[in-house]
Amino acid sequence: MSTISRLTTLSAAGAGGGADTYWITKVTPTSGSVAFTYRGPAVDSNKNMVAFTKLEDGTYDDVYVVQLDPDGDVNWSKRLEHGNTYGQTVIVNTPSQIAIDGSDNIYLAYEHTGGDLASYVTDWAVAKLTSSGAYVDSSQLQGTTYERARGIHFDGTNLIAYGNDDSNYSMIVKYNTSLSNSAQKYFSANQSYYITDLTSDSSNNYYAAVRSQASSGSTAYMGMMKLNSSFTPQWYKEFGYDAYSITNVVEVSGNSYYTGYAGGSGAAYTMLFHKLSSSGGWEYDYYTGDTDTGALYFARGMTKLSDGSIVLGAARRPSGSSKYEIFIGKIDVSGNNPSYDWQHYISHSSNNIGVMGLTVDADDNIYGVGYETMFKISPDGLTTGTYGSYTVSNASLTFQPTYQYGTSRSVTTGNRSWSEQSPTFSTANLGYSESKQDF
Repeated sequence: MSTISRLTTLSAAGAGGGADTYWITKVTPTSGSVAFTYRGPAVDSNKNMVAFTKLEDGTYDDVYVVQLDPDGDVNWSKRLEHGNTYGQTVIVNTPSQIAIDGSDNIYLAYEHTGGDLASYVTDWAVAKLTSSGAYVDSSQLQGTTYERARGIHFDGTNLIAYGNDDSNYSMIVKYNTSLSNSAQKYFSANQSYYITDLTSDSSNNYYAAVRSQASSGSTAYMGMMKLNSSFTPQWYKEFGYDAYSITNVVEVSGNSYYTGYAGGSGAAYTMLFHKLSSSGGWEYDYYTGDTDTGALYFARGMTKLSDGSIVLGAARRPSGSSKYEIFIGKIDVSGNNPSYDWQHYISHSSNNIGVMGLTVDADDNIYGVGYETMFKISPDGLTTGTYGSYTVSNASLTFQPTYQYGTSRSVTTGNRSWSEQSPTFSTANLGYSESKQDF
C-alpha cells in the first residue's frame, strides 16, 4: 500500500510564471520495501501532469497511471492490468512513455508479458484514456517472440510509437487518434539499432536518438537520424566512441540536439550534448564539466521551451556519496556554443532522486519525473534554499569539448534501410481498476 502526497512547495526565481504553484512530490510506501520509478510525463492544456508509477515488491510489479493537478495534488490514479487469456497471468511490466493529443486524450505506451500466446512473450501495447482517466481503447502489437515499446510521440495529427524486437531491431508505427495503424517500418541493419527517443518538427520530419550496438556486451554508440513524414531516412549519423546510452532528442528551428551519457571502465559517467544541422551536419559536441570530476551523471530528460532554449535533466551522484540527486539546467542554444541560463541541484535528505523524463506546458513551466520524485518548476529556475526534506542549490557545470573526454571521436554516415512491415494488431483485453486504496 502507498500514498501520494505533495511534500513541499518550491519558490520560483524571477517572475516564476505568474500564478503557478511549483512543487515536488513523491510516492511513499506505507508497508513493505518498495522501490519506485516514474515514466512519462505528459501535460494537458489544463496543466494536469500524467505519469507512470511502478511499484516493485520483488515479486510482481504494479504499474499505475496517475494524474496530478496544477498544484501537484492527485486527480485520479489507475492500476494498469490486462485480462487473462489461455489461463495466464498478464504482467504489465514496463511502462514506457505517455503522449497527450490536442483534445487532452491520453495515450500510454508500455509492454506486458503473457496473455496473447500459449507461451509467455512480451508485446507492446498502446492504450487510449480520456482526460478523466476513463478507458477508451487499446491496440496490441503481437509477434512470435517479443516486441518492446520504447515510447510514443504525438506530432500534432498522429501518434508515432517506436520500439524494438528481440534482435533489438527498431520498429516504428504510425497510429491515428482512434489507434488504427497506417504505417509500419522496420529498421534493419547488420547490428542492433533501436530508437530510444523521437520528436518531430512542424513539417512532420522525425528526429530519432538511436542506440547502436554490434552485439550484446559490445561497445554501444550514439546514433542520430532524421526521417521524413513517410519514415524514409534523410540521414543517419553515428558518434564513434563508447556511449553507454543515448537517451533524448529535441528539435529547435530544424536543428536537432541529443543527449545521453558515456563512461565506464573506471571513468565516471558524464552527460553528453550534441547538435546537428537540419541536413545532418555536425555543429558541436560537448560533455559535462563538473569540478567534482568523480561525479556520475545519467542524463535521461530533455525538453524545449517556446523561446528555443533547452532544459536538460539528469540524476547525479557526487563522488564519495551513495545517494543520487537531481540536476536540471536551462541551456541557451541561440549562439555558436551552448551556455547555461540557470542550473540547479535538488537533493533529498535521505532518498535517491533524479530525472527520468521532462516536459513543459504552454506557459513553459517544467515538469519532471524520476526515481521517487515528481516535480514542477518555473522556466526561470528556483530560489535556492531548504524546502522540507529537499535542498535546492546552484550548480556550476560548464560545457567541455568532447575530445577532451579522453576518447578520440569519429562521425560516420550510412544508409540504413527501412522495410515495410505488416505486424498483427489486435484490440487488447485491457482493464483499468480505480485503485484509491493504493494511493
